[in-house]
Amino acid sequence: MSELKLEGSEVPLARKFQDWIRLASRFDTAPGASLKKYQVDSIQVWDDFEHAGTRYAMGHLSCHAVMFKGEKLSPEFVVTYGLHCFTDDNSEYAIAFAYPDGRHERRVCLERYEASKKLRGLLEKLDQGAVIHQTRDERFFTMKMLNSATGKLELYKICLAFFHEHRLLRMHVTSAFFARRGEGVDFPVNRKGFNIFKIAMQTRSKPKGLCPKEVRNRHKKSPGQKQRSPLEEGISATEQRALR
Repeated sequence: MSELKLEGSEVPLARKFQDWIRLASRFDTAPGASLKKYQVDSIQVWDDFEHAGTRYAMGHLSCHAVMFKGEKLSPEFVVTYGLHCFTDDNSEYAIAFAYPDGRHERRVCLERYEASKKLRGLLEKLDQGAVIHQTRDERFFTMKMLNSATGKLELYKICLAFFHEHRLLRMHVTSAFFARRGEGVDFPVNRKGFNIFKIAMQTRSKPKGLCPKEVRNRHKKSPGQKQRSPLEEGISATEQRALR
């Protein structure tokens, strides 16, 4: 039996449908997750890139949901990631590839890029005794982690912003890097710490929309280009063309 085809197209309908399912699966597929939750004003999927003949995947920094199981409450956050999680102009591990986020661009740092592959797993364990410290503009937590660039166990610092967006609890990773000076390295962290459940309660009581400007990153729109739909905002430009 011949395959069904879209009118005016040579692309089989069945294959088109499979492409949509495959792309949708790149979002969080945990029980209870839905695309509706990811209508957030931040980059949801970072495009893969290629440099010097090597292709670098970015799927590990896609938007996702994470739920923390507690005795009295089980808050769920929608998580997005910022440009500074994998870029650093001044690092000795920076390569000659500038990655944009719609606001500005920075050189990809291979040290940060490799470490960023572990970010989601670290965030999913925040309810296992992690202490999150407060600064004036953001919160952060630190841990010892193997640095694949140096082969040494070093202090990894993850900076976070918590806020409300469209009735959702939001967590945005503004930056993540191996700290080589300052708090936790040259001297102990001397700030009050909170667990993720306390932060969830505080975030729920905050006015909506209060967040650092870095959170509002968006893929830059070319002249004459239409605004991406909520689903298209979560897939790469190459994959969008495949669906048209």
